[in-house]
Amino acid sequence: MTGVQTCALPISDTVLSTPCEVVEDFVSTEFFDLLDNLEDSLQHYRGVGLAANQIGSSLRVFALDESKLRTSFKDEEDFLSVKESPIRVFINPEIIASEGEDKFNEGCLSMPAVTFKVNRATYVKIRAQDASGETFEYEATGYHAAAVQHEMDHLDGKMHFQRTSGVSRHMGMKKYRQFQRTLGKMRKMQNV
Repeated sequence: MTGVQTCALPISDTVLSTPCEVVEDFVSTEFFDLLDNLEDSLQHYRGVGLAANQIGSSLRVFALDESKLRTSFKDEEDFLSVKESPIRVFINPEIIASEGEDKFNEGCLSMPAVTFKVNRATYVKIRAQDASGETFEYEATGYHAAAVQHEMDHLDGKMHFQRTSGVSRHMGMKKYRQFQRTLGKMRKMQNV
């Protein structure tokens, strides 16, 4: 492991509200360190997905753990490829098609202990680049599609709770503040 971020950045960090920059340098040590850190952090926190800005980078990159998302496979070879290498990295992604709509219950590593019901497309097709800069297209449905859109929102400087309103947002934010206070008290008790 090259290093795990000590925690996903909290929602108060300004890097999370700033749109990410397009990756242009696919050969630098810093770029490959980011990819390693993103993958290591995603595995460490056992998340479904993680955007680069959640670990302090301003680059337009996110990773998904397909082993937690994929429920169907084209064939045995497809299944084995996900089993052997479950983390998929998306660089400079853009949604090129979407369909349908449903509400999905979403959590976030930058906002632990709270979930929000968020309206998302039930199908998305994205175009992205891999670590060598090669372009590929990727399709996802259902919760998998919601996870892709959640990470894309991060890259655009948005959080999932910003897609909610009224009582739902208020109650979720109240629960998050309560969690933060409890966490602060626990940390104080450890330092005593």
